[in-house]
Amino acid sequence: MIKFVTALAQKLARPYPASKPLKKHPAIEATSERAIPFLLQPLEGAKTIAIGFCFAGGMAHDPVDGPQTSMSAPRALIDSAMRRTNHQLAEKLKDLQASFVLKSEAEAVVGCVAGPPANIDEIVRLSNQVLTSTDIPAEVLEDVKRLLAAQILEQAEDVDTKAQESFLSALCNPHPYIQALLPEASRIEQISDADIANWIRVNIVLARLRICIVGDLETTSAGQLVDRLFEGLPTGSMVDKLPPVQFVASAKEPIFLHHGGEPQAFVGIGGRSAAASRPSDWLAVRMLAHALTGDDKSRLFREIRDTQGVTYGLQYRFDFFSSTGFFVVFGSVSKQKLAEVLSAIRKSVRGFVEEGPTEGEQRSAREAFLRQVEQLNHNIVEFAYQLTTLRLFGWSVDDINAVESRAAGLSLSDPKYLHLLMPEEPLLVIVE
Repeated sequence: MIKFVTALAQKLARPYPASKPLKKHPAIEATSERAIPFLLQPLEGAKTIAIGFCFAGGMAHDPVDGPQTSMSAPRALIDSAMRRTNHQLAEKLKDLQASFVLKSEAEAVVGCVAGPPANIDEIVRLSNQVLTSTDIPAEVLEDVKRLLAAQILEQAEDVDTKAQESFLSALCNPHPYIQALLPEASRIEQISDADIANWIRVNIVLARLRICIVGDLETTSAGQLVDRLFEGLPTGSMVDKLPPVQFVASAKEPIFLHHGGEPQAFVGIGGRSAAASRPSDWLAVRMLAHALTGDDKSRLFREIRDTQGVTYGLQYRFDFFSSTGFFVVFGSVSKQKLAEVLSAIRKSVRGFVEEGPTEGEQRSAREAFLRQVEQLNHNIVEFAYQLTTLRLFGWSVDDINAVESRAAGLSLSDPKYLHLLMPEEPLLVIVE
């Protein structure tokens, strides 16, 4: 997916790795004194507190004027706060070893505030100034529009982006989510001050908030941080749900895109898959996708490398909203060998789905997934992001607490999960 990320400064978006193993306690659902619900993931010994949050409703939720306003508004909020303080706000956050990120994605406006426990109160106070910077100067908006127009034009020429857009468009009937992936640069100029002001009034509201806090702190302290971070935001209203994605039958023949570059092909493979809102299905399919495509030990990688001498450099990626499963991009393939490689890809995927993973592949996929879960304890900001995303897509606190045990107990050879992984022939997209 295309990610339009806005941040105070790239170096302020710190990963905050943990220096030693941390003890993870079960996540807790709680409510602040101002009646704002949140999830707390206690990590005993953590030297960082991260507050992940999102406002449900993102670029795909703007069907009238497209995703351009959703892209522009978070950056305008940040730049407005910077200008109003003569950029002292950024310097203060840097001195406090803080991280503040706000970004627009298709499903939501996602953010994170993080820093050392000793500084977190002041970090939260300063971050609140950004979220409440509703008076956007005209010159700030013009600068933001120029920057985003340039980013869109650059992304539009990206081979991977073109392939994935065609991939999704071929799997689904027209849908706002697909429109959000590649906005039109020409429409950026049409955004007005009133558009931005209305977007902030509708989107940056308490009713749309999902909040997850990771760190070594008690529920009461966490609730106080929540109240201070979001103080001054209006209550607002819930976001309207997008219509469901309507899938169409996958194309039996590869889709060819003409890029105009070197006379070699980039091969993308993927298919629709399990929705993130069904935890067991999604976990099983995620592990199966890893067994099929996830690393140099996976079935597809080994078989295509050994039989065709071709490998891929981009591991599978999941698309939460549209349930399109994974998408793998191979490296360049000569046109003379293309038909043979495509046939081998289809044969490898079909064999995996029909036969199921071997015991060794199941074990490897489980271990890889559980390693990823464990690594989140060492990247507290990423942990907060992941929890917030899962909450956005309907995971309960029990679902979150049971991730490891559920993943360990799922039968990856179950035909139900194999069918969810790839219910039809894989869709192939060729960029020439």
